Amino acid sequence: MFPAKGGYYARCEGFEIAGLDQMNRSEALAAVEAAMTRPTVEQCEEMVASLHAVTARRGDDAEGQMLAMALYAGCLAQYPADIAKAVCMTFALRKAKPNWFPTLSEINEACETATAQRSVLLHALKSAPMERTAA
Repeated sequence: MFPAKGGYYARCEGFEIAGLDQMNRSEALAAVEAAMTRPTVEQCEEMVASLHAVTARRGDDAEGQMLAMALYAGCLAQYPADIAKAVCMTFALRKAKPNWFPTLSEINEACETATAQRSVLLHALKSAPMERTAA
């Protein structure tokens, strides 16, 4: 895939998993499901507040800031906790001057891209055929 801003990123189209017995499949599924654990609302609000503290943004009244906090936190809460945090850190550490606060769309796109492989792997594990063991 070639983003409009230049560069590229790989997009995972799918995994094919074969040869898993029930025990290995269960362990793999548990590990991937654990990696998909979402952050709490409070954790999301902390991520947004940290990002807010280190980026340039337009002035806004208290009500507008509260609404923005809720929208951004709600977006981040839809993704795995480590990915949400990493995306916020990536935007916080951008070298652009000034480093503007990202749009909700930018946050969502970065989280979607970072979560894609896990989501596809999770789907593949849930739908993988079982290897039959000889009785």
